[in-house]
Amino acid sequence: MNIGVLSDIHDRNNSLKIDGIDDLIKSILNTYVGDDNIDTFIIAGDIDEHPSRVIYFLKRFKILSNIENIIFIPGNHEHYIFNYPFMLNKKWDDQNYYSYLPKEYIKYEKLQLLTPFEKVTKLVEAINYELGSFGVIATNDGKMFEIDDISFSGTCGWYDGSYLEKKIEEKNGKGLFSGAFFMEKSKDVFFKENADSLYILNPMDNPYYLWDAYYEDIIKNIDQADVIITHIISSVDNDFIDEKFRGSDSNAFFTFNGMENLKKKNPKIVISGHSHSFFDKTIEGIRYLRNPYGYPSEVSKSNPKIIIFNI
Repeated sequence: MNIGVLSDIHDRNNSLKIDGIDDLIKSILNTYVGDDNIDTFIIAGDIDEHPSRVIYFLKRFKILSNIENIIFIPGNHEHYIFNYPFMLNKKWDDQNYYSYLPKEYIKYEKLQLLTPFEKVTKLVEAINYELGSFGVIATNDGKMFEIDDISFSGTCGWYDGSYLEKKIEEKNGKGLFSGAFFMEKSKDVFFKENADSLYILNPMDNPYYLWDAYYEDIIKNIDQADVIITHIISSVDNDFIDEKFRGSDSNAFFTFNGMENLKKKNPKIVISGHSHSFFDKTIEGIRYLRNPYGYPSEVSKSNPKIIIFNI
C-alpha cells in the first residue's frame, strides 16, 4: 500500500473563501502528490477550527484526489471553541460572517457550543456519518481499524507537561521542585506564548486538562497497529524537535511523553503533526514522520513529499 502523509493544512488561513478550497487542494495535490499512485492519504490534524469546513474540505479532497481512502485525525485546532454569532442570537444567514462557511454542513457549527473534547468527538462522528461511505475515515479514540490488511490507530493526543519538567530537572536536578511549581511555570508559558490559551476552555486554568481528563487514557490504551497517528508529537526528546526550537519552554505544548508506550505497540510507522517542521527519521526500527503544510508564510514548494511504500 502506498500512503501519503500531510498535516497542518490550516484551510481557513490558506483559503478563506469557500470557492478557493478547490484551488488549495489542487495546489496540495500538485505539490505533495504529483503523479504518484497513492492508495491511502493520512491528514494528521489541523484542517480548520470550523467543523463545517473540516467536513467540506475532506469531501472535496476525496473528490479531487480520487484517492481510495482518506484518514483524518483531529488536531488541536479542531478543539478550538470560538464565540460565534449564533451564540448571540444572530441569524444563520448573516452573510458577513458565514460567507466562508459551506452551507451544506453549516449545521455542524453548533458543535461550538460543546466543550472542546465533546466538539471533536461529535466532529469525528459527523465526518464518518457524512463521508464514511465515501471512503473517508475519521478517528480519535485510538482504536485499531484495517484497510487492505494494514492496521491503523490514531488520536490527537495532548500536552502532558513532560518537556518542561524534563528541561527544568536536567538543569537543576530532580526532586528540587514541587508539582505546584511546574504547574505555575506551565501556566506562565501557556498563557503568554500559546494560542490554545485563547480558544481551549480550561477548567481551573489547567493547560493539561485535556491530557488529564481524556488523552492520557487514550494514549495508554491505544491499539497496536502498523501505523500509529497522533497530531501532537509523541516524544519530549530534542531529537524530535526542530533545531531552531530546541530548548524553548513552548515545546511543553507541542509534545507528550509517549515514546516508550507507543514502542510497545510495535508500529512500523508513527506519524505526527502540530510542529510545522518536516521530520523523517528511523529510530530503533520505527519510522517517525512529520510532513506539515503550514501557514501561508511557511508554505514552500520545496517541502518534500512523503510517500510510504510497501507497508
